[in-house]
Amino acid sequence: MNQTLEWRNQDTVVRVLGGYREIGGNLIEIRYRDKRIYLDFGYSLKRYKELYEWPRRKPKGIDELINVGLAPPVDGLYTRWINEGRKPDLEYGKDTDVYAVFISHPHLDHMALLPQLNRNIPIYIGETGRDILNLWNQVSVREKYNKYDGLVFKTFRSFNTIELDEFRVTP
Repeated sequence: MNQTLEWRNQDTVVRVLGGYREIGGNLIEIRYRDKRIYLDFGYSLKRYKELYEWPRRKPKGIDELINVGLAPPVDGLYTRWINEGRKPDLEYGKDTDVYAVFISHPHLDHMALLPQLNRNIPIYIGETGRDILNLWNQVSVREKYNKYDGLVFKTFRSFNTIELDEFRVTP
């Protein structure tokens, strides 16, 4: 992740962890007291292409993505992979303080980190976005396994408010 931007008031902290002064790589954390939500969950595709060339060279996991600066080092946010990296550990990370991840639209620069997400964190995405993601996953031949296995998707409709404890989000 490149530059970050942070804004604070009494109980709220907003951190732009990706996408600040660059195109893509959007990832924003909103913390209220001891709870967090994230807006988008992507990484910089330009930076990714500088480092990797699919299928010959791709990242080995979240630790590598953090080390090369494509993912922020944030506790409770990521999953652990088992079975030689082919299956997410659904029991890992149950005690997270992250309430949700909201995806604005299904472009990789806004959602490329989703396969690394802790499986106990729900993902909110628009109905059309979820349909596109389902189709993309069905026709994708890049992976031999479903990298979205175990993720919990919840759909929303524009202008309908979602309440998560003390967070109110109106997409």
